[in-house]
Amino acid sequence: MVETAAHLVDHVLPPLPVRQWVLSVPKRIRPFLHHNPAIAGAVLRIFLRAIRTRLRLVSPGAGPGAHIGAISFLHRFGSSLNAHFHRHGLLERHVTDDMLTWQAFGGFSIDASVHIAAHDRTGLERLLRYCARPPFALERLEATGYGVPGGERIVYRLSHPAPDGATALSLTPLEFLERLALLIAPPRIHRHRYHGVLAP
Repeated sequence: MVETAAHLVDHVLPPLPVRQWVLSVPKRIRPFLHHNPAIAGAVLRIFLRAIRTRLRLVSPGAGPGAHIGAISFLHRFGSSLNAHFHRHGLLERHVTDDMLTWQAFGGFSIDASVHIAAHDRTGLERLLRYCARPPFALERLEATGYGVPGGERIVYRLSHPAPDGATALSLTPLEFLERLALLIAPPRIHRHRYHGVLAP
């Protein structure tokens, strides 16, 4: 996390304004993004093409040869050691039709409210650390009950209360490892990618 952010600030991103675009996808399609890099890549290409088109519309002085540069981070986890996928298999037609009837574009949402000024390199590094963060924070982990037969627990304090009001998870060591195993990305899926003028 720290090394990635420092590298991007020191060697990749020029001193220009930066905006964070966040795309959230419906839970029903998250399994495909998690397990299939080709599908994740296709979604990224569509999203970046939409951003590029929009930016060209609102930047008429940029010229026809202007290109965007982007770095994407794929997050496959929530804040409570939960993986962002629930089932496997292909979506049936009636499922996609149902999703299209939902308000807010079928469960998709976009947020672009975070922007960093060109001179704010500290703020940029803070944003990049957030984007490159791991699935859990070590400082919120605590081992309890060791030495008591059968009493070992891993306690993970949540960043905000769960819907049921819980402020921490209490797991056996095996339950904790099972949750971590679900958060590990499949082989050959990079945690971040470069696009446009920042692409290799």
